[in-house]
Amino acid sequence: MQLAIYLVFVSLVCRIVGVATYRKSLRRESTELETKKRVVRSRQQRLWERRSKHLSEAEKEFWSLLNPTLMSEEEEDGEGSSTIRRRRPSWRSQDLNDLMDDLDRRVGSSSKQARKQRVLGSPVSLPTPDGLLPWMVDVHTE
Repeated sequence: MQLAIYLVFVSLVCRIVGVATYRKSLRRESTELETKKRVVRSRQQRLWERRSKHLSEAEKEFWSLLNPTLMSEEEEDGEGSSTIRRRRPSWRSQDLNDLMDDLDRRVGSSSKQARKQRVLGSPVSLPTPDGLLPWMVDVHTE
């Protein structure tokens, strides 16, 4: 009888410890995901600000329709890597991509990040934002 009670007790303790460990694991994964999202948003904000400084008067008109979260995502190929992989939103039209590329050329190599080699990665699937002009959206993603 005491052995059975002991085994039930050990089983319950193992479940409780297992659940606690599992919850810690989930919190850690959630924290890591939030950190990665913050890094992406920070890079997008810096990219937005750099591009904003090089707009012509005509470009400023529609630039106000965009926001930093709509910029390409960038990620380093590894810690200390000299290569940054740029992943454009899949909804962006070629015309808008060309404009972004032109702005990047105008920005030049004034920043530390601009000196790193940028390669085009696969597009990132994001929902098409509301309020964009038709020429900004790739009709094939609709």
